[in-house]
Amino acid sequence: MSLLASLEGFDRGLYAGPFGLIGGPGADAEVAVAIRSAVVKGDTVHCYGGAGIVEGSEEGEEWSEIDGKVRAIREAWDGGGGRYQYENFRNVNEAWSQGLVEELVRRGVHRFVVCPGSRSSPIAAAIHANPDAEGMSVIDERTAGFLAVGAGRRECKPTAVVTSSGTAVANLLPAVVEASMTRTPLLIITADRPSEMIGSGCNQAIFQEGIFGVYPNSAIEIEPPNEDTVL
Repeated sequence: MSLLASLEGFDRGLYAGPFGLIGGPGADAEVAVAIRSAVVKGDTVHCYGGAGIVEGSEEGEEWSEIDGKVRAIREAWDGGGGRYQYENFRNVNEAWSQGLVEELVRRGVHRFVVCPGSRSSPIAAAIHANPDAEGMSVIDERTAGFLAVGAGRRECKPTAVVTSSGTAVANLLPAVVEASMTRTPLLIITADRPSEMIGSGCNQAIFQEGIFGVYPNSAIEIEPPNEDTVL
């Protein structure tokens, strides 16, 4: 608390919302703080955002973290339409891609290894447009995958690989297996063909769902973008 008092000349108040002890009395008890929370009273909502301040915390980094959390809460009530109003973009894919990249950056993913491909080009453009995202172009998907694994092992945080659909995705399997076996953080973002084209014989329209088998911790199939979803 003395560190906080030396850095801040104001009363924090309920900066983090509710908190309490988990685990009961004793040395093993843990203090749990809801550092992003809301309290609803009638037609009024009180929103709180904060950061976990520990010894060695950097003031500027903590304020940046708090800003990101509060901004996400504030934008949820921004005119009822979210930050990404579709009329501000050329198409829905552009809006979704920019929202995806911003959220990944907010959650700590800053390095993206991008493989060329037309179907993943909106994501590549969103990475280029985001000042906090570092994009690296690598032509070969297998090379890109292992480059990301190496970065993840060195930095202990995920590097994302972005590819087009089809065999480009299949070429990432060795890197996914390596990351799984070595417990290395790795994020794979792939494009896909429309569902009606899968298995039809069209170029690069393969069955991608589940292509990495049991090796990922999680695999999410995102539905095609539409204008009915608030970003």
